[in-house]
Amino acid sequence: MRMLQVYRTATGRWAGVMIADGKEIGRVAGCASPEEVETAVAETWCEIEHVDLKHAGAGESELEAMATAR
Repeated sequence: MRMLQVYRTATGRWAGVMIADGKEIGRVAGCASPEEVETAVAETWCEIEHVDLKHAGAGESELEAMATAR
């Protein structure tokens, strides 16, 4: 499975870790939004099968809103 873990950094920017078959294959950082992370990964590596949005500095309501918008 190809999975992207998206999280907010301490600086407020967004980043992601791309995992394929249980191994990390790459990272993206410094993005303005979770969607920008997804786009960068999709253009660089491969099709994403699952996105895992992590809580790191954002309020729960903000995360819920982003997850609902997908």
